[in-house]
Amino acid sequence: MYTAGESQGPISAHQGSDGLVLQPMRSEIELIMFASGDSPTPNRYTVQAMHNILQHQLAGLLKWLDCLRQRRGATQVELGDVLFALRKNHTKFSRLVKFLTFKDRQNNLAQSVNVDDESISNLVEGSKKSKNRESLIDTFLERFDSTGELKLVCSSSELDRVKRQRLLRDDKRCSILSPELYLQLSQAKQASFTRSQSRFKEWVGSHCANIAVQSYAVEALAFLSSDLIAQLIDNVFTLREIASRNPPLRVVDPAKAFPELDTSEAEKRHLERPISSQELRTVMCHYHSQPTLNTAAFHQRPNPDGLFIIT
Repeated sequence: MYTAGESQGPISAHQGSDGLVLQPMRSEIELIMFASGDSPTPNRYTVQAMHNILQHQLAGLLKWLDCLRQRRGATQVELGDVLFALRKNHTKFSRLVKFLTFKDRQNNLAQSVNVDDESISNLVEGSKKSKNRESLIDTFLERFDSTGELKLVCSSSELDRVKRQRLLRDDKRCSILSPELYLQLSQAKQASFTRSQSRFKEWVGSHCANIAVQSYAVEALAFLSSDLIAQLIDNVFTLREIASRNPPLRVVDPAKAFPELDTSEAEKRHLERPISSQELRTVMCHYHSQPTLNTAAFHQRPNPDGLFIIT
């Protein structure tokens, strides 16, 4: 169990030479942004804006999860609370369940290396009896999934539409990268908040003191935070596509007009241009505004309470 007040020393931000506040999870955010579609060196103001969004979203979500904990009469926020919060968002629910299931099987595989067959069978039986991730997920589904809808979503082997779009965009991006940048991208794709979970725990605890969170729940929050960064970057590219289809009218002097870029060059600039903090603010404004023609292209909408988009 992790309690917010248990950290040996709170992670604090400090001010850099450029006047920006250097945030504790800055390096992870930069790498995840690069892996999700941003430039190799994300704009420092955009990184700070992304950090602020994550901080606000996690604080709001944790307070909501703590309300669920109090209704259950429990002493800590558990994985079931996170799953309950995501139950209406089938896409994110399925992603989280598959991620946690993979982590369990990965751990079981690591423990079974250099072990004889009898020990492996004992290990498998013991993991089924213990409260690992898969058993907690099964308990949640047995209690809240009376129709079997969530089980069907989780058992599907098909990629969700958003994940497919990310992979297609990533494929186009990799085709224009130099070997050096491709190597950097492959290394950035290994970055995750779950890999630095102890620092992530302390960072979350510094914003939500006195909320006890189970380790598996922290792991789920770390995964959702990484997915939120990818989601925001997805929507920045959605806005860029909308803007490219509806360019603003302007007066151009024919004598000074530049030749039009070919499709491949235009697409290359579209993918390589760093994401600005203004684009992030525009995305957040769309999330919290009334539905419009532009926001109809978004693949996610805020939860019914309209408080945060991480769910």
